[in-house]
Amino acid sequence: MREGGRVGGDGGGSFLALDELQVRFSDSVTIGPVSLSIERGEILALLGPSGSGKTTLLRLLAGFERPDGGRVRIEGEDVTGVPPARRRVGMVFQHYALFPHLDVGENVAFGLEGRGTRDGGSGKGEAVAAALALVDLAGFERRKVQELSGGQQQRVALARALAPAPRVLALDEPLSNLDPSLRERTRRELRQLIKRIGITAVFVTHEQDEAFDLGDRIAVLSAGRLNQVGSPEELYERPANLFVGTFVGRANVLRGTAARALGAAPGQIVLVRPEQLRFAAVAGGGALSGVVGERRYTGAAAFFQVTLDTGERVEVQAAPDAARVGERVHLSTTRTLQFAESEG
Repeated sequence: MREGGRVGGDGGGSFLALDELQVRFSDSVTIGPVSLSIERGEILALLGPSGSGKTTLLRLLAGFERPDGGRVRIEGEDVTGVPPARRRVGMVFQHYALFPHLDVGENVAFGLEGRGTRDGGSGKGEAVAAALALVDLAGFERRKVQELSGGQQQRVALARALAPAPRVLALDEPLSNLDPSLRERTRRELRQLIKRIGITAVFVTHEQDEAFDLGDRIAVLSAGRLNQVGSPEELYERPANLFVGTFVGRANVLRGTAARALGAAPGQIVLVRPEQLRFAAVAGGGALSGVVGERRYTGAAAFFQVTLDTGERVEVQAAPDAARVGERVHLSTTRTLQFAESEG
């Protein structure tokens, strides 16, 4: 289990702090104010749907956009007005932004332009070689970008960001260009690499699995607002509101009669995970009844869609032989979460 660390706050003693950052696009569209504190060596995931403000916050951190309010501090230094080239934030863009007419070494060296490097050309060559060694691409300097796999191209982009020795690494959807079959392996390799280097990192993603695999903590955003910051376990087991509960992981949301059958008070919504529902032998207190409409086999388990007598549908995760399509079943719960009706 990973450490949860600091949750939100003004980041008074943190390595990296976003203090009340706010951007106004119009009278009705704003991002923030958002406050986040990130410890040295921590990996923080910015997770949320499209348009939630994730990439804007990353660009504010890197200095590519200026906030309408608030500030960015790194190691106690206010860098809000510092240009990107002097901020020492290494940026890995979503599409890598590699130059096909340059070889690997030249692409990595491009990250050193305007940053100043000791001993001119020899110093730049040493920095390039060191950065490539960090990402396990030592000796790739003369390779053409087109000769590399998608995962190797990602590591070249990472080496370019690391070459100037940044204080913070910012990654915008770092795995979106990879085939689905490669993503799981690559994201674990990326986490191991960042941890080995020991750099503080912030990355943007809209995929829960990516955030859970890569992040020490996750900041969940929606509509420009910060909903919750915590470890993967905290977000899944103790979501702060209904949005977080339904965005992070599979969830059944029940209202009215079905919710009250599970012990909810009037005006309360019940959230229950598929694995927290059980097929019961008989109907009883705290049980729901319905008919199995679909079964989706996934190997060690199966997902059953049950249409309740109330007309609502729920998803149940259970052993593949736990029920049959068309069978009338009763459901009990091992755990539920309740939220106010106004949140739904």
